Amino acid sequence: MKIALVQKTFARKGGAEQYAINLAGELIRQGHDITVLAHQWDRALAHGPKVQYVPMIKAPSFLQTLSFVRNTQKSLSKGHYDIVHSLSRVFPQDVYRMGDGIHRYWLKVQERNRLKRLMNLFSLRHSVILWVEKQIFTKGNYHIIISNSNLCKDHAIQYYGVDPSLIKVIRNGVDFNRFNPHVRLAYRNKLRKFYDIDESDVVILFVAMNFRRKGLIPLLKAIGILSNTDRVKLLVVGKGKTGYFRRLALKLGIDKNVIFAGPTSELEQYYGGADFFVLPTYYDPFANVCLEALACGLPVVTTRVNGASELIEDEKNGFVIADPDDVKGLAEAIIKLIDPRLRNSMAENAFESIKHLTIEEHARKVCRVYEEILREKRAKYH
Repeated sequence: MKIALVQKTFARKGGAEQYAINLAGELIRQGHDITVLAHQWDRALAHGPKVQYVPMIKAPSFLQTLSFVRNTQKSLSKGHYDIVHSLSRVFPQDVYRMGDGIHRYWLKVQERNRLKRLMNLFSLRHSVILWVEKQIFTKGNYHIIISNSNLCKDHAIQYYGVDPSLIKVIRNGVDFNRFNPHVRLAYRNKLRKFYDIDESDVVILFVAMNFRRKGLIPLLKAIGILSNTDRVKLLVVGKGKTGYFRRLALKLGIDKNVIFAGPTSELEQYYGGADFFVLPTYYDPFANVCLEALACGLPVVTTRVNGASELIEDEKNGFVIADPDDVKGLAEAIIKLIDPRLRNSMAENAFESIKHLTIEEHARKVCRVYEEILREKRAKYH
């Protein structure tokens, strides 16, 4: 098949970008002709799929959104593709993957202050995103929606009335060559030595590109109410301003327990050095970092509003907290995982619980969606 993948940024940055790279690579390995339409891409990936540049107005942000949509439409009109599969917010397309979740829902939960929430609804930036989102889910602008979780599927039905039969839930795959239980042997001692962490210390790992949205504040507060933090270390990995969070850690009396490691391209080393993974996110369609952590044998603590929580069973491979602001509940989960006996038994279950979620199988399921659409197209025109 000749397939167009639309991904605004095709580079090794966050989970969405890495997903696009993994999918494109696997589709090529399975014999398909892939063109990625992107505004920005990593030149080191040039040996992979063909990449077609999509121009975009950089600022203001609402024009960035609109110009990427319009210029993608122009680019697609000049090509001849069997399938157009969008991983970014554009329309129309054959397949839309809800990697960014539902913006209408995100606006509802991301701002606790009612006045600010109302202001967001009237901001030009959010208004444009909501308009584009509405077009995406308008009948005739898609054949099939791919969701990475039941959470997102339910939101698409609730907010846009999408026919449930047109939404396929396909779990993300994980690169087991990179993320697997052997990283513990390979990197544990090296990473702990680098950060001067004792072997007996319990290391909690938190990874995010948006510290506030992903729940670093409740995590710091949860650690702050533990009765004994002498042996607990929190490794914060990711890009973002740290000043507020450093001050909060100092105020809570845990500043010596928190290490801000910054961003990294070698995340597997941090999974190898940690004992368990915590992401008390306020909203995540499906946090790939949770899947990677499980693949590396780490129990995972996350929230119900993370699609990846659908892979977590309490006290089997992690814990699911109903409310991101439930600091007490989060602290209780952390206390349980400080116990090495429970933690080690859950670590054994972590990899087993997701070992079937390979990138190869994920791509095969996506291809079956393509084939279903092609059959519909052929039946329509013959």
